[in-house]
Amino acid sequence: MCRAGDSFKVPANSSFNIEPLETLDYLCHFG
Repeated sequence: MCRAGDSFKVPANSSFNIEPLETLDYLCHFG
């Protein structure tokens, strides 16, 4: 689960355009 202070890496050339809550959900499940 996501917690304050968790870190994640995103490939340098990747990008995505989704709403902040969806971003949080994405990072919690796949980050």
